[in-house]
Amino acid sequence: MNDAMNRHDAPTGWREKDERTLVEVRRLLARDRLDAILPWKAAHRAYLLNFFDAVHADVPWEEMATFLVLPLEGDPFISGSHEHVAGRVPYGVCPGWLKPENRSGEWWGCDENLAVFVGEMKRRGLARARVGYEKKWLPVAMFEKLRAALPDVTWVPADTIVPQVRLVKTPREQALMRRAVVGGFAAMEAYCSALRSGATLEEAQLARAHRALDAGVEWVGGAMRMAWTGGTFETLDWWDAPAREQIRRSPVGRNWLLLPDDAPICVTHFETRCQFYFSDIAWHEFLGPAPSDGDRVVWSADSEPMRLFAWRDLVRDFEVMRVVQREAINQIRIGMDQAEARAAVERYLAGNADYQEHGRGYFIHSLGLEIHEEPILAAANPNALPVDGPILFQPGAVCSSEWFSRHWTVEDPFVLGADGKWEPLAPLRGVTG
Repeated sequence: MNDAMNRHDAPTGWREKDERTLVEVRRLLARDRLDAILPWKAAHRAYLLNFFDAVHADVPWEEMATFLVLPLEGDPFISGSHEHVAGRVPYGVCPGWLKPENRSGEWWGCDENLAVFVGEMKRRGLARARVGYEKKWLPVAMFEKLRAALPDVTWVPADTIVPQVRLVKTPREQALMRRAVVGGFAAMEAYCSALRSGATLEEAQLARAHRALDAGVEWVGGAMRMAWTGGTFETLDWWDAPAREQIRRSPVGRNWLLLPDDAPICVTHFETRCQFYFSDIAWHEFLGPAPSDGDRVVWSADSEPMRLFAWRDLVRDFEVMRVVQREAINQIRIGMDQAEARAAVERYLAGNADYQEHGRGYFIHSLGLEIHEEPILAAANPNALPVDGPILFQPGAVCSSEWFSRHWTVEDPFVLGADGKWEPLAPLRGVTG
């Protein structure tokens, strides 16, 4: 093992993210007149700590509670710092601002870690502080314990602080997400190639999983359930041998299409990860010769029977949704909050005749350690917008732009540049290229 990985101060390659995270969290604490924040959502703490163990992230809090505190002043600290939740210190994965002397607890129970946390809050002068907490994620029973143990703390809902910081992805995070997309493309090409050569669905899924491994990404549903969000170095070989063997024995993946024997087109979704950063793409590829312009092809949706459509009409439908996808997301400007962004998109759609004819819905959401991160914009469900505070769009935001017509799902990740334009995170793929 690399000697650097045995030091608690080993470089993680995430310095720009970690430094920005602490600065931004403190800026938002000052804005909201808070003395500290206690994040609770598993993916939020994973983002802050550069480590995500999906197996143990949802262990009941009674068994393995963890208390991470980021104060406005003074050092952040954690009580309950077992590696399954807080990252592996010998590997240097944890952020530099969480110093070893401010980590306590291993596999203690809830009450033991709570007692250490309360003692630290008192020692650091935070026993009468205004403390932000994630109301949507903190269990009611835990909240009651906190109020009883720290009766003079003023607890303030602060669900949007970590999402606001997390919405903006650093260049290195964008590179990992881009790598997940490109690796997913390679995996889907292997999958479709196997189907064209006569492979069964299971054999094609196996080929897809192997290609994903070779590209250095994880096919979602694969054997690995634990991954660094940062890591100490870049490597194409970060899957360990047991994980490779497990996926070879049990190939899995996501394919939402039931393919008939003579299917001319594969329309499906793929999701891959690179160091736990997601891609999420709608995929469209021919399984046989491309139809001619005047050909009529069989097409079906869940809500309608099999019908024949002119291929030129299907291509036109796809092209309209591709244009709408790009133009609609570019209505979201730097500095807008999630409600303003949705209103801007809706204004564009209301005046777009092509969308009125071809479109049937959309879903724009952030993308990162989860497939659907905050903030969310959803035409079908406007109540999906968070109601407890604004989240502002800034350069570096990465969102999945997902659009639906009668025939197609068009979905790709876009990144907001410093020039205010949203651009695809990787080259767009599909029926028209």
